[in-house]
Amino acid sequence: MEDLLAAISAILIALLPCLVAAVYFARENKHAWICFLVGGTGWLGALILRLLPLQLPILIVGQSIATTLFYLAYSSILAGIFEEGIRYLFLSRIRYIQKSLKYGLSFGLGWGFVEAVVVCAVSILAASMMGSGYHFAGHLPGALERISP
Repeated sequence: MEDLLAAISAILIALLPCLVAAVYFARENKHAWICFLVGGTGWLGALILRLLPLQLPILIVGQSIATTLFYLAYSSILAGIFEEGIRYLFLSRIRYIQKSLKYGLSFGLGWGFVEAVVVCAVSILAASMMGSGYHFAGHLPGALERISP
C-alpha cells in the first residue's frame, strides 16, 4: 500500500503542474481545450509513427542491439525527427493555434501532458504494481524531470 501511495504521489507531481497550467490558460475557452487535445494527439501520433522504424534494427539484428549505444542514439534521433516533425506540421498547418499565445501554450501543454502520462505515469504505476521496491524517492527523479523546463 505504501508503494502505491508513493507511486500516486509521484504521478501527481508529474501531471498536476501541467494540468493546473492548462486549466489556468484555457479556463472556459473551448478552443484552447481543443488545442490542448490536438497537442496531446500530436505527441501520441509521433510516438506511434516512430514505432516501426524503432523496431526495424531489433527485427534485423536481434534483441541484443537494443542495449547498445548505437540503438540509444538511433532511438533518440527518431524521437527528435518524429516529434519535431509532427510539431512543425501541426503548428504550421493549423493556423488556429497561431492566433494567440493562449492557444499555443495550450497546444504545448497538451503535448507535454500526454507525454507525461505515457512516459512517466504509466511506467511509475507499472513499476509499483510489479513490486519493484521503488519508494517515493525512487519515483521522484522521473516525476521532477517531467515538470522541469
